[in-house]
Amino acid sequence: QSDVTGGRRQRLLPEHSRQRGVRHDQDSRVGQSPGRRKLTKLGTHSFYVVIPPQIIRNLKWRKSQKLVVEQKDKSIIIRDWKK
Repeated sequence: QSDVTGGRRQRLLPEHSRQRGVRHDQDSRVGQSPGRRKLTKLGTHSFYVVIPPQIIRNLKWRKSQKLVVEQKDKSIIIRDWKK
């Protein structure tokens, strides 16, 4: 269920969860450390990780920007694609 209030969509939750003090604006991030992200499977052959918006802004990346993904030892490097 959802409700549009002042142009902003809000999730309607059962009354009992509101009484327990659950933060509804960040309920998907409860229990996560600031730098910790979950690897999620998308379809059959792809995975994704959500990158915090502040990091994207700091790098001045935009929607649909081309990126290069490389593996170095046990790390993944994501960088801007240059022609």
